[in-house]
Amino acid sequence: MTQSGSRTAWLTLVALALSGCLLGPWNLTPQDQQAKVQIEVACMLVSGKPFDTLWLERPLDFNSAYDSTAAFIDTNASTVRIIRTDVTPRETTMYSMSLPYTRAWLPRAPGAVARAGGKYRLEAFIRWDAARTYPQTHAFQVDTLSAEAYIQARYHIRDTAYAPLEAMHPSLSQGLSANTASAALASDAGLSALYDSLDAIYPLRNHGITQEDLSQYLKGYPVQKPLHRGDTAFYIFDASKVKDANPGNPDLISRYSRQWNFLQDLDKRQFGGLVASYMHDTLGNRILDPLNQALQAARGRTSIDSAQQYQQGQTRFLGLTGSVVAGNTAYPDTVAWGNRNLSYTGPDMIYFYGVDSLYAIYQRSLNSGFTVSLGGGGGGGGIGRGAGNVVHFTNIEGGDGYFSAAAVDSFPVFLRAMQDTLPLPALHQAWLVRDAKRRRGGGGGGGLGF
Repeated sequence: MTQSGSRTAWLTLVALALSGCLLGPWNLTPQDQQAKVQIEVACMLVSGKPFDTLWLERPLDFNSAYDSTAAFIDTNASTVRIIRTDVTPRETTMYSMSLPYTRAWLPRAPGAVARAGGKYRLEAFIRWDAARTYPQTHAFQVDTLSAEAYIQARYHIRDTAYAPLEAMHPSLSQGLSANTASAALASDAGLSALYDSLDAIYPLRNHGITQEDLSQYLKGYPVQKPLHRGDTAFYIFDASKVKDANPGNPDLISRYSRQWNFLQDLDKRQFGGLVASYMHDTLGNRILDPLNQALQAARGRTSIDSAQQYQQGQTRFLGLTGSVVAGNTAYPDTVAWGNRNLSYTGPDMIYFYGVDSLYAIYQRSLNSGFTVSLGGGGGGGGIGRGAGNVVHFTNIEGGDGYFSAAAVDSFPVFLRAMQDTLPLPALHQAWLVRDAKRRRGGGGGGGLGF
């Protein structure tokens, strides 16, 4: 059985169903068929960036050891290239296998850059070892792979986003006491006094925040204010229940579930979906999620597994949203970003990738957990559902995987947190201790409790 054989039964059922009348009767008896052994491709071109690595992989028998330094492709009898097809003359970028990691293919011209509005075609003529029991046995064959992708001609994240009022002031991010809110709402003088005291701590007027904004906040209504590129914002910890900005949600939400809104300029005719991620400062602090903290406390857990809080690298992936979000007409012009998606203090760079439709379909059919709604509503950031029964999709003719393209833009923000943080260097050290113990065969212990 091959590693790609897990979807064979499902594909067999679909093929059997489609082979007869759509109204039945259907033969749903699983067939004992081996999964097809074929080359798997992974490559995404990003507008304005050098051509990315192109990965060529093949499935292995479960009993076979993986060795990325052992080449299964005959490079002397193979060619791999990407062609821009919307210009004359056409622009061709040739690829070569890298060493020692033979699954990675790199462009021969490092200066080649993917262009906005470009249409690209992958063409590969490959002689490779297609033996089912590779590397124990060998059986070379020649396959032709091809795929097409496009980059949006127009894609931009506007310079001004809109953040919850709770994220615009350190005291509001932690929440005010019920007595403080009641006293301020009891009279104009009380509201004015609270406004002045908050303004003395961190300026409200400089950010265009009025007493009326504060009054609406105290009443639990959603208030959003402009946040410009590079501005400072505060992580929201306040768990008090308030009205959701989504009119379709009658339930109250915690203030820490408030959303930011980013505005996109794009051509909807070319927009296939959105991939989101953000890059954080590795010398900053990890923010402890208030919802997770509450859940841990409810289970009687008082200590924190610091090694588990560490994340390798400095980029956090947020998932994929399709080209439309059911019931939300504001998306994709407006992208909702939940407060709890931000988990690190310091300079954060939020990245938005406008992808082609082929990539979105491929990922959703591959893994339903890959999708995440950035369309807003219900607190935002909800994991996609219902994609697990989608038939596997690939745009690679003659193989499997994906060849896609994206336009990218980013939004920088400096994030502060007024409580519940752990320094990343200390978390890294705790992770190293646990990793060393695991390598010595000592199990998963060794985390430091903070």
